[in-house]
Amino acid sequence: MSNDRKMNAPEFLADLFDIVSRLGQQQGLSKDEADELADLIVDVVCDEWGGLPIYIGKGTHMKLSQRDLDVYREFSGDNHQELAHKYGISKVWVYAILRRVKRQLEAKAAEQQQPLL
Repeated sequence: MSNDRKMNAPEFLADLFDIVSRLGQQQGLSKDEADELADLIVDVVCDEWGGLPIYIGKGTHMKLSQRDLDVYREFSGDNHQELAHKYGISKVWVYAILRRVKRQLEAKAAEQQQPLL
């Protein structure tokens, strides 16, 4: 994004450009490559959502989902209290997470299973 274009861009798009460019460079792209990627992403965001009033949440549900998966993966059969302490939740909540994640994984596995006939 040229400096002129960036100066005229809404703050959100200028920030998005800077963030994507920085992340691209952290992943090993040259500054020019990272800027080109950032420019493409800003253009796609404008094309897809330009002019719409958009609320961007903090991703709490995504983070909670990752936490729940972590609890499920770390569960050894008898470490409910340890997991509750580690994740700052109650032992009862650990049981609820284990049930919910197990149901979700089973449902996903059933969806992916091919019918025999």
